[in-house]
Amino acid sequence: MSKYDELHNVIKKRESFEINDDFAIEDHRALMIDIFCKDIDFTNRFLEEECTESEYSWLSEIFEDIAEKTHNKIFIENLWKLSEKYPEETKKYNVISFIKSAEEIVADN
Repeated sequence: MSKYDELHNVIKKRESFEINDDFAIEDHRALMIDIFCKDIDFTNRFLEEECTESEYSWLSEIFEDIAEKTHNKIFIENLWKLSEKYPEETKKYNVISFIKSAEEIVADN
């Protein structure tokens, strides 16, 4: 399995949880944060080259956590690029607010 496949699969699994399964969601969020933070350069390549519209919206729930752990400015730049690439998804899920919060975390460091 490629590293890209690992990222696609971890997001796909997150999509499969029932909305009221808080324990599974929180447990999986922690896993997602670890996976996306362990190699931020690879995560940035994933965002630039592979991230789908649906994956982008699911990842928005951990943007701030990734920003807190990595303080990576390129990550923030990629989020803004994705907001332009996927404007409908950005609007539908108010993703701009998550990007701005992540941006503030990185700027404050």
